Amino acid sequence: MRKILLITSFILMSAILLCGCNTKTAPEGPEYLYVTYNLDGEDFITLTKYMGRKTDVVVPTELDGLPVTEIGAGCFAETSVVSVTVPDSILVIESGAFSKCAALTSVTLPEEMLYLGS
Repeated sequence: MRKILLITSFILMSAILLCGCNTKTAPEGPEYLYVTYNLDGEDFITLTKYMGRKTDVVVPTELDGLPVTEIGAGCFAETSVVSVTVPDSILVIESGAFSKCAALTSVTLPEEMLYLGS
């Protein structure tokens, strides 16, 4: 009886180990949460939350084929970003977009913007 239990345990442990070798890691999640809005029949994106892990961030000019034109309130708040480069496509940065970013030392902004919040 003891020998059968030992063999069964060995087979079960082998099956568990072999199954573990075939697992795939899940792809990384999205770097940003965002909302789309429509203006005069065209769709645009407002970034609402940075979810990435990079500390030196270059904001994208488009996501899912749509232009990114705004950085929403609190988008980078309480993240560990050190530097952020904002492209010319960004026309609006809402208030508090970079609040409580203790490590932030550099934000490169486009020359022309419609609105820059506090």
